[in-house]
Amino acid sequence: MSSPSNVAGSRLLTPRALVALLLGLAMFLPALVSLVKRNTKDARPALTQPSAPAQPSAPAQPSAFEREIALSRTLLDQRRAKESLAPLERARRLQPEAFAVHNNLCVAHGILENRDQAVSACRHALQVDPKNTLAWNNLAWVAGIQKGVSAAR
Repeated sequence: MSSPSNVAGSRLLTPRALVALLLGLAMFLPALVSLVKRNTKDARPALTQPSAPAQPSAPAQPSAFEREIALSRTLLDQRRAKESLAPLERARRLQPEAFAVHNNLCVAHGILENRDQAVSACRHALQVDPKNTLAWNNLAWVAGIQKGVSAAR
């Protein structure tokens, strides 16, 4: 049977749709199990006095590192590469081996056409995460910038 058909007014799922449905359900299974466990735990009789309701906690604030990376990304998105270098250097002091620092330094130096610094930053990012395709793409982009500059001259 190649197409879904109606049986007693209900529509059968194609094999592809059934697989998609099962994969979708599998994605929510851990959350469902957790919810059931939590609800059954709450349904048990209390052996102790209930505690006071928990006060809502304040939303987690980003770390200094995360703020510096976010600022550098914003500046890079605005093509303000030279200005992005300062927050990236501050982020590098906070987490010297972070992939995001070296990858963003590669992009910033690439935009500024500082080829040697861009290649160095890309290679450092690849030392941190050798399988990261973004870093490999950035390294190819930086190499392409040099070829484009040479061809234009």
